[in-house]
Amino acid sequence: MTVVGSRRRVDATLPAGIPVAELLWDVVGMLGETGDGAAARWALIRVGGQVLDPELALEDQGVVEGTMLFLRDITSPTPEPVVDDYSERVAITVDAQTGRWAKPAAQLLLVGAAALCLLGAGLLTLLIGDRGLRTVGGLGGAAIAAAGGLGMAQLIGKRALGGIIVLAGLPLWAAAGAGIAGEAGADSTGILAAALGSLAAGSWVAILIAGDAVITPAVGLIAALLLPAVVLVGSSAAGVGSLAAAALLAPLGLGQLAVTPALAARLANLAEPDPTSVSVRARRGRRLLAALLVGSTVLLTASNAALAISGGWFAWGLMAVTSVAVVAKARHFRFSAEVAPLVAGGLIGLVLLECSLVLQLSGPGRVGGTVAVLIADAILLAAAAATVRGWELSPLFRRQMSRVELLATVATVPLALAVLRTYEAVARFAHGLH
Repeated sequence: MTVVGSRRRVDATLPAGIPVAELLWDVVGMLGETGDGAAARWALIRVGGQVLDPELALEDQGVVEGTMLFLRDITSPTPEPVVDDYSERVAITVDAQTGRWAKPAAQLLLVGAAALCLLGAGLLTLLIGDRGLRTVGGLGGAAIAAAGGLGMAQLIGKRALGGIIVLAGLPLWAAAGAGIAGEAGADSTGILAAALGSLAAGSWVAILIAGDAVITPAVGLIAALLLPAVVLVGSSAAGVGSLAAAALLAPLGLGQLAVTPALAARLANLAEPDPTSVSVRARRGRRLLAALLVGSTVLLTASNAALAISGGWFAWGLMAVTSVAVVAKARHFRFSAEVAPLVAGGLIGLVLLECSLVLQLSGPGRVGGTVAVLIADAILLAAAAATVRGWELSPLFRRQMSRVELLATVATVPLALAVLRTYEAVARFAHGLH
């Protein structure tokens, strides 16, 4: 590497694994530095002014081959770097830029390639494998992914890389769950429940292995998968199918949305009265809240999609009130990562409602009608984007939105029961009594 002093510069090979403090006096001697008569405190400084930690080695601080460092007495003001010519100025400018190819970049590339291989294997096993392949391949692949992630996180200390490996193996978890459920003779609803539950379990394992490196996406996946898995298990046991599960997920998903702020605060440990770490925990809580909101919104969007496919006036009514309730909940939040998923989820639900209505009521011209509806929606949304003035809502409008949210949320319960044909069953039961 190149070390620049006040009088000269040298190109030298320095050991990368020795603390900087043990190299300083040799570098001072090579550069012929003597100080200004007072006690000098020498340090190696990067381009841009970052002082290297004397207790750490060069490689521990990301100093790689070809780096330019400056030797300075940090007890005196730092002079401007001496530049001999234009080519040296270019060299200094280039050296200050980030993105240098080094060991971390190579590790990330190789881990990314390994993750793609695991992801491809999991998707192939899940989508086109038979029950035996799903069971054996899924279990074996999930175990290999978990072991590889654990090795990355614990043995070489790369928790983020370990988290990538574990998350890439999640389709293998889903394949294993689907295979085991199929071997047990479960119906399609039960197989889907097992796959989703296995994905949630794999996400929890990723948190245990990689910790904060993957907690945000993993928590979002758990929020999107755990409740549907439980509801689908109940639907399979009752023999009522996936449409019943979609109807039940509407009120239950809105209930999950209501508890996400408290859950995020608890996961981030915001109740801890330590003022020194409150900013870190607040940022962590915001990320977790955004992940929970995204997962819950995905859950409700999937419910709306299933209801749109089934059709029927009660299903359409349930989609409408669910979408309105989701959009109304956005008023409780301030940050884009929290507001955007809710507004987007509500808009998607309303567009799905329109498309379902047109496709099932328009007859022969339903495709053209759906295209027209989508174009009209695009025009309306673009016009809204051009005319919006801000997100600041007046107190009166907030109170009105609160009433709308309450009414829409409450309405999901009787509409879900109607989709489940509960009222018809009660009427038949009452008629049988007579």
